[in-house]
Amino acid sequence: MPTYISFYLAYSVQLGWARAKLAVDNRFGTNYEQFVGLPAMNRRFRFELRAEF
Repeated sequence: MPTYISFYLAYSVQLGWARAKLAVDNRFGTNYEQFVGLPAMNRRFRFELRAEF
């Protein structure tokens, strides 16, 4: 299997009792396989909102 580099980017901010997070997985859309025969997902955007009580 060839060598690959995958770049992940995330930003989070505390909003009182909540935390918001915006992330991009595989920022440059690199095609690779973590396991033989199982290609990884392409670029993925995520938004998370967590609350603590």
